[in-house]
Amino acid sequence: MISGIDYPLRGFVITIFRSNFAITHAAECGQHFFIQTTYMASHIIIDIVGYAAAICMIAGYLPQAIYTIRTRETDGIALPTFLSMGLGSIFFVAQGLLIGNIPLVITNAITSVCATIVTVIKINNDRRRKNQHK
Repeated sequence: MISGIDYPLRGFVITIFRSNFAITHAAECGQHFFIQTTYMASHIIIDIVGYAAAICMIAGYLPQAIYTIRTRETDGIALPTFLSMGLGSIFFVAQGLLIGNIPLVITNAITSVCATIVTVIKINNDRRRKNQHK
């Protein structure tokens, strides 16, 4: 028997295995005797989706970071957006470490660094601009 972790959720039980997952419709009986519909995702498909997300995330952050480093221009950047996105990336790094997902760790470490660089430059520019107006 393959063991997994079951998470009950409103009539469904989501079973998490190391290499795949199953979502099984659960009867109201509260036992594991309820297989009505099971959806299995292939490990290869999960990896492809994960790597595609990694490429998109890095492709989204890296150009902004490079542009900001080169020009020091931050007028069009919303500070709360980069703060929250950077913080989200840091949490994804922690999650990746906890579940042993190295691509998740690497991707979000890169995006965290990019977000941090842009945020620091933005804060410095805003402070400099504020001090010039005094």
